[in-house]
Amino acid sequence: MNRYMSRHLENRFAAHQDLDDTVGARDGGFRTVVDLALDKYLEEQPGSKAIRSMDAEFKRFAVSQMKVFILAGHDTTSATLYYIFYSLSRNPLALQRVRAEHDEVFGSDLTQTNATITANPHSLNQLPFTLAVIKETLRLFSAASSTREGELGFSLTQDGHQYPTEGFTV
Repeated sequence: MNRYMSRHLENRFAAHQDLDDTVGARDGGFRTVVDLALDKYLEEQPGSKAIRSMDAEFKRFAVSQMKVFILAGHDTTSATLYYIFYSLSRNPLALQRVRAEHDEVFGSDLTQTNATITANPHSLNQLPFTLAVIKETLRLFSAASSTREGELGFSLTQDGHQYPTEGFTV
């Protein structure tokens, strides 16, 4: 993943240099977050027009942030939905209550739900129990619990015991 992202960043950097501050013009004016980060990076570099390569620290940071943008939203959303369905499968009364609430707000014809929401997006505000289920799921199964890698020489301390994080992935 790092190599792929690094290659993409290098390509956008090269395009940035070739197009002389008009990156995105050939995409109909569309500018990505990567382009905006490169704009800011080059703005802060003395003699930015002459720069032909990126600082290694900026590149490492930019690649890391690109992975966050790409992966974080998908993983947290899918994990939250999984835990909602799991929790409702373990609690049939809550599932029955969610279904009744949805039938009341959207009707029982599932083929019309999308049209109902499109016609009246505020109807989603009429789902207090569903909102409570989502919030309780996020409380029990935090979306922020993603993979982290330990660092060399860093440890966690609990109850007087030190636990090194080196080589440890959560």
